[in-house]
Amino acid sequence: MVATHGDSNDFLRCTDIIYRKDNHLLFKSNNKGDTPLHCAARAGKSKMVCHLIDLAIDFGTHEGDTEKSLKGLLRKENTSKETALHEAVRFGDNDIVDLLMTRDSELATFPEQGTSPLYLSILLENDIIAKTLYDKSKGNNLSYSGPDGQNALHAAVFRSKAMTVLLLKWNKNLTTQGDKNGSTHLHFAASSRGIRLPFWGLVFSIANFRRDKVVRAVRQVLRANGVMLYQPDNCGMLPIHVAASVGELENIKIFINEYPCSAGLRDKRGRTFLHIAVENDEVNIVSARGFGADPVHLDATVPRQAVRVTRGLGSVPTMFTSAPLYRTKQYALWGSRVGAKASGVDPIHLGATEARTAVRVPGV
Repeated sequence: MVATHGDSNDFLRCTDIIYRKDNHLLFKSNNKGDTPLHCAARAGKSKMVCHLIDLAIDFGTHEGDTEKSLKGLLRKENTSKETALHEAVRFGDNDIVDLLMTRDSELATFPEQGTSPLYLSILLENDIIAKTLYDKSKGNNLSYSGPDGQNALHAAVFRSKAMTVLLLKWNKNLTTQGDKNGSTHLHFAASSRGIRLPFWGLVFSIANFRRDKVVRAVRQVLRANGVMLYQPDNCGMLPIHVAASVGELENIKIFINEYPCSAGLRDKRGRTFLHIAVENDEVNIVSARGFGADPVHLDATVPRQAVRVTRGLGSVPTMFTSAPLYRTKQYALWGSRVGAKASGVDPIHLGATEARTAVRVPGV
């Protein structure tokens, strides 16, 4: 109670009185696992935080092991697997973060599993605290982990290009790590879709507030490690497939312009991103122009007969009447019929099913 409600001289004296009566209360946790240090950091009481640390040092001096006493307080986790450092990050006080990290340069490595202070700082878009955590960590060694197997890069791609760049500089291995579903940061970025909210009788889209950030971040991480474009999640979906499932045309353009062969990539069900776009009624992708990729490079494995098939369509379903893909550079996508013969399903079939319109494919 004292640690939470103030850090004036009167509160500090009350803390000393309680400590002298029972110094073990300094490490005592409440029913949520919070110590007095957790409570002080959560309330942003910097003087109280400093005083509690001094008392931990005093306790260690009498017990004969100052380091053990100090680290025991600083690293103690509550029921949410969070230390006092997490509370300081959440409150947004860089001075308290700096103080805690100065006293224990390995504090940002805790907890061993779960949400790290660094992940939390990026989630809260506090780049200053994120940099403090990195700079103050011993050997720049700190935890990047987040909930459900995510890492800090998963959070950064949605929020900050600058932080995305820094994370790639600090730890490039983050690009290869997927979450519990196998989704990498590129899967996350590919699925970024604006949220639409009712506002004064109108539909107000906040998509553009983050879209530019995400697009820039996608380019950055893709250029840092293009291999991630070819890493599937646990469902066999690649980033380009995820983007297609939610209508993220800009991200698909980036993928194809940077890596033209990605246009012909298939998921574990044999679907290209165009199959998935059709299945999800994402007409903006089906009718898109100007991916900017050379057709020769889109899919070297597609036989030339695929080109003749797609160029020779006798009719096109209603939903494809404005779609130029079947007669332009993207023949590799429509040519996927050749690779899908075993199942008999290609984008044309899917479109025809959706539009209930027959498609005539000469010579097939």
